[in-house]
Amino acid sequence: MHSMAAVRAAKRVGISWLDQPAFEDTDTLVFTVNGWSLDLRVFTTGPDAGNIDWATAARVTETGNSTTGNPELKWDHLIDSRPPSDLPDQGVFQSLPNGDVTETGVMFNPKTGRNEHYVETWRRYPTQPGEQYCILERIDHDKGGSAYLGKVGPRTLGLALDDDGVFEAYREQVQDGQVKRVFESTPGPSLPSLPETLPEDYVDGAEVELGGCRWAVCTAGRVG
Repeated sequence: MHSMAAVRAAKRVGISWLDQPAFEDTDTLVFTVNGWSLDLRVFTTGPDAGNIDWATAARVTETGNSTTGNPELKWDHLIDSRPPSDLPDQGVFQSLPNGDVTETGVMFNPKTGRNEHYVETWRRYPTQPGEQYCILERIDHDKGGSAYLGKVGPRTLGLALDDDGVFEAYREQVQDGQVKRVFESTPGPSLPSLPETLPEDYVDGAEVELGGCRWAVCTAGRVG
């Protein structure tokens, strides 16, 4: 999750607040694709189970404090399911012997309503050479709001924020050879699904039509 010229999909396997024992109460999927990020976190337990904890689309850059051994990344949000915050979204990463990666920083804890120190642990999904990836941004401004679609291999995310502040999201995954929508916000989103196999015109800088809208291809290709 460190290099900006990289294609990665990862799930969170734990979070610790203020050095307390780690736990995981969400199903979180994050795409980091050539400087773009799509992040969807859905509660899996408790009274909020099935609701979005947090979701963002962002540009990702390294900070001036970043080092080779401990990269520090910063996410500049394009859309955010939470209210705007003055707290920078950034974290320092460290690789673990088992291949997982920790992220350390300060962010808003929705359970306490305070900004608190955290340590998140991430586990990357393996990618296979030749798997397709893309990030799309909707450019039909008459639709209002902003929307992003992303794909890394068998997984797809769709995120949108309309002009009234309503956030929409979905997650799809290829299971048993079929594309299945494993999560969608309520009410169901108007965001289109991405093709299971991306057409050849999905290349960097192109404009494509999908679901009756025009989309800019922010980045696309195949895993090397």
